[in-house]
Amino acid sequence: MAILADMAGVLTYLVFGTDEYSVAAKAKEIAEKLVPETERSLGLEIIDGRATNAEEAIRALSLCMEALQTVGFFGSRKVVWLRDATFLADNVAGKTDGVKVGVSSLADVIDRGLSGSNLLLVTSAQIDKRYGFFKICAARGEVYEYSHSEKAYQVEKDAQQKVFGILNQVGLKIGPEALDLFLGKVGTDTRQIVNELQKLAVFMGKRIEVKTVDVEAITSSSRTAMVWDLADAAGKRDLGMALEVMRQLLFQNKKEAPMRLIMTLEGRMRELTFYREAVEKKWLREKA
Repeated sequence: MAILADMAGVLTYLVFGTDEYSVAAKAKEIAEKLVPETERSLGLEIIDGRATNAEEAIRALSLCMEALQTVGFFGSRKVVWLRDATFLADNVAGKTDGVKVGVSSLADVIDRGLSGSNLLLVTSAQIDKRYGFFKICAARGEVYEYSHSEKAYQVEKDAQQKVFGILNQVGLKIGPEALDLFLGKVGTDTRQIVNELQKLAVFMGKRIEVKTVDVEAITSSSRTAMVWDLADAAGKRDLGMALEVMRQLLFQNKKEAPMRLIMTLEGRMRELTFYREAVEKKWLREKA
């Protein structure tokens, strides 16, 4: 979601949010728009903003300031990308005096206007909107936010829209039952959704409508979905399926903690015991 955009004379771009895939995709789109592929080796300078402490954050800010003050090769356009900055939020590193000074200095440079033909692109998972850095970026450049909603129902709704949008781009359709199954297996993470839909599109060939059998055949379950698959298989007394899912969770790429599996199965057995008692005491009745 673009929360501010001024297309005329934009020198600074801020892309942030908890939706990591969408942030990365938008940043890549901006970088490719600003710097042609043939000029990218010299015209795009990437500064790693991932910092585990204040010293690393200060170093990243220093490198960013230095890059902005250096003109591009033969005076050509140069984009400085401060990528995945972790110190722009209200966290331990961001509260450090030295980091505050560095961020404030960068904000001052943005506020005065970048020199020469240099441009700045900043990406981050979290930004404290109360701080001056965000406000100056919003006033002087383009700001894009891609964040997951804090409301569960909205997260599910957003994930559905992403599926519809991606499938529409490749000319595919999906019904409600297949969609529910897909999201139940994949979850709501954007990167996971995109990866699985790309596989599904190749699998479909010339067919247009995605069915539940297609989702079952090609879609991989996420870690969380597989844990629930184990509980479902146990509840249905499907020993073969339960053992297959457990084997994947314990010994393949998932590496799930055994205690979590035990707790999940215990919870499912407790639920089934309650429902059994409710049926026997006629608290619940089967629909006719």
